[in-house]
Amino acid sequence: MTTRDDHSRKTKPDATSTTPDSEAQFGDDAIAAALVPIAVWRLDDSSGDSSEGERDASFASRLARRLIEIYTDPHEVVADFDGDPHLNIAAEAAARTYRAITSPALLSDHEVSMSPATLVVWRWPRDAVWPSKPTTLFAACRLITDLDGCVIAAVRSAEPGQAGASHAEHMARLLPVAQAAGFDHVLQIVAVGGCDTGDQFLYHATSGQAADAADDPAAADRVCHIDLLAFTR
Repeated sequence: MTTRDDHSRKTKPDATSTTPDSEAQFGDDAIAAALVPIAVWRLDDSSGDSSEGERDASFASRLARRLIEIYTDPHEVVADFDGDPHLNIAAEAAARTYRAITSPALLSDHEVSMSPATLVVWRWPRDAVWPSKPTTLFAACRLITDLDGCVIAAVRSAEPGQAGASHAEHMARLLPVAQAAGFDHVLQIVAVGGCDTGDQFLYHATSGQAADAADDPAAADRVCHIDLLAFTR
């Protein structure tokens, strides 16, 4: 895999481009994001012999810093519907304004008193009580996201044979709601941890390359994996 610089957040990827094997399988699911570019982020979490909890925390911290670096500039606003401490620390360390929006009252307060957010982040499926529905999430995002901003949905899917919704099922639920709210799905990022060769970033990856990164047998006991769906207005 080669490394390369990330796309500027100011330049939207071509949502009409496809990977060469856009109909290939991602695990047991067809790539539901086949009509948008796919990126693979391999993050060196320097986990070594650390515990699983420490590896997860290291991965989350590095991923938060990467999102802040790519999608925001100093003094811009980062909004978070989950109050994630890793994103909070990364934003403040990089001189961004962090706002946890975990209730309707905080949403109203942000809309009235703060500049629009350049980056909005939330997890799916939802752990938080509010907002719990895709319609509520995207409506809230539309209220607070800058016209040049980006919404990142961090999606955890069930592995084949496990209980829970698959990646394709999550996509089928989220994408129509996003479109109805005026958001375009422009990029899918497959973020994995556990490598010890430095951070590596591959853009315009094939679905096969994405699947290989998520299911790397050489790091089966160490890999953290999450899919990031990027939306713009």
